[in-house]
Amino acid sequence: MPAPSFLFKQFEVRHDRCAHRVGTDGVLLGAWADGGKHLLDIGTGSGLIALMMAQRYSHALVDAIEPDEPSAAQARENFKGNLFADRIRLFGKRLQDFFPTVQYDSIVCNPPFYVNGLLGGDHRRMQARHSQWLPLGELMEGVDRLLTKEGAFSLILPTTSVPALVSEALSRGFSVQKRTDVATIEGKSPTRTLLKLTRNSDKMLLEEQFISHKDGTKSEWHHALTRDFYL
Repeated sequence: MPAPSFLFKQFEVRHDRCAHRVGTDGVLLGAWADGGKHLLDIGTGSGLIALMMAQRYSHALVDAIEPDEPSAAQARENFKGNLFADRIRLFGKRLQDFFPTVQYDSIVCNPPFYVNGLLGGDHRRMQARHSQWLPLGELMEGVDRLLTKEGAFSLILPTTSVPALVSEALSRGFSVQKRTDVATIEGKSPTRTLLKLTRNSDKMLLEEQFISHKDGTKSEWHHALTRDFYL
């Protein structure tokens, strides 16, 4: 049975009522993504990435959207009473229904990523994990609408899903400015990819990293990336 909460250096995240619990992908993205003065976290779930971005960018205002009501309620609880409470807002909306009066100079997202596969079991967990509820085209449409001209969109996907996302991004005038392919274990093929998309880049920084050495110890890259968060 997973623990009901996850304790980081500067905040605690409860996730026992969330469809999408704290996991490696969220931690990697929250520690890697570009920030700005006004940030948006799409599909915040427990609020993990929004909290990480608020910690990293101490003067940023962070908006988070989450359509799943129990998850949104728990995210609100996680946002209250911490060091960043006055800089984070939660909106219980889908991206497709979110029309704020501002644009964002940084958007982050750990999106639903299973394009194919059976739907069943826990409906809320399936909704958090399957792209049927937020197709890549609708994700990029929302990002295009909400991101400033000079802004950056950072996300994490299974490596196999990257070509489809990049195709959607290119069709809307975005390009990949930075790509980090991440393997779970040293020497293995990458399984997840971190992407930074902008409208104004003609070069791409490409790198490959891994989370753990073959003996189980964490890599230097992973330690440096996450040391401000993990106890």
